[in-house]
Amino acid sequence: MKRLLTLVFLAVLLSSPALAHNLKIFAAAAAGGVSGKVYFVGGGAAQNVPVALKGADGQTLATVTTAADGSFTFATLPAGTVAVTAAGGDGHMATFPLSAAAGGAEAKPAATTPAGCDGALSQQLLPLAERLDALESSLRLRDVLGGLGYIFGLFGLWAWMKARGRTP
Repeated sequence: MKRLLTLVFLAVLLSSPALAHNLKIFAAAAAGGVSGKVYFVGGGAAQNVPVALKGADGQTLATVTTAADGSFTFATLPAGTVAVTAAGGDGHMATFPLSAAAGGAEAKPAATTPAGCDGALSQQLLPLAERLDALESSLRLRDVLGGLGYIFGLFGLWAWMKARGRTP
């Protein structure tokens, strides 16, 4: 029994988060088009990843491939709601919805940006949004301590139940 508990404890300590390869994408209007970045949780750039600009009906309007730093650019942004989608392989997909005004002059993340937020502001907010998302996705000490607390709590419950079954 001690071996089993030791193996479980070591497996928990040596395991890594399952989100290590979760794909993220951010996009914003830039000079009448769309530019953005594709990366994996933890900050690793997703290079040579196909990125598609899709219309509201789901039809692909344009495709590009990310650069070595994970960046991409579409020359034009059609009016209406579009989605920028990245497919990183092995089932890793990310989508970022954008809503553009007529003529593609202004774009904002769909349903997430206040009215009147222009493309220049969206472009300036892009690095902040990336840092915020990276912070939310990172493993923190409180997460580790919480997991250890659950393990010790379950072990304590098991020990209590085991001791309760014994009669002196």
